[in-house]
Amino acid sequence: MILVHLEHGSAGVRRASLECLGAAAATGLPVLAVLGGPGAKAHAASLGRHGAHKVVVLTGRERYSADAQ
Repeated sequence: MILVHLEHGSAGVRRASLECLGAAAATGLPVLAVLGGPGAKAHAASLGRHGAHKVVVLTGRERYSADAQ
C-alpha cells in the first residue's frame, strides 16, 4: 500500500497532489490518500477518480502547523 498526503485549498486539491496520487496508482498497488484541514471532507469524494482506493480525512478544531510549539 502507498500512502499519499494531499494538500488542498479553497479551489480544491492541488494539482501536484493529484499528480502524486496518479503516479502512486500507476504502480498497481493500493493507494491510501490522506488529507486534512478545513474543507478536506468536501474534496475527499473526488479522489477515487484520481486513483485512491481509500481516503482518510483528518479532522480537528485547530489548524495544523509544522512549527514546534
